[in-house]
Amino acid sequence: MAFENVDACGNWRVLCAVPAGLVTRICVYKVSDDGTVAWVEQPVQGPWWAY
Repeated sequence: MAFENVDACGNWRVLCAVPAGLVTRICVYKVSDDGTVAWVEQPVQGPWWAY
């Protein structure tokens, strides 16, 4: 898993990388359709993106 930073031109760089074996839980902070915000758990295995 990596945390990246992307500038306005689309240039990216890795801020921090975490070995997959150390990841036990993944959550993203999302705004739902009704405007409420919450942490939503994601699958530990497989690709996913959070913005």
